[in-house]
Amino acid sequence: GQLYINLFTYLLVDGILSGIGIVIYTTMICCLGFDRFIILTKNNIILFIMAIFNLAWTIVGGTIFWGLIDNDKCDKGIFNYVFALLIIRYIYVINFIVINKIIKL
Repeated sequence: GQLYINLFTYLLVDGILSGIGIVIYTTMICCLGFDRFIILTKNNIILFIMAIFNLAWTIVGGTIFWGLIDNDKCDKGIFNYVFALLIIRYIYVINFIVINKIIKL
């Protein structure tokens, strides 16, 4: 009753967006070559928007998982998957932001 997004919706959108991202990056690397791809993506506003959305979506997932749902009723496999996914996601997003200096720390 607190959010319109549940864990199923979070995982569904996360999977779809991750798949689309992989297809786009793979296509760009194949068409441009890896060196030109790196140069093109440096200081790109699209990467900034993607990083901010990724951070926000990870925060939403963490809020749903650790704050709103009863984890005792969650299947053990799903619990372990989402727990690992969120921890890895937080580490990835923070590293991406620090490495690309999107936010000055």
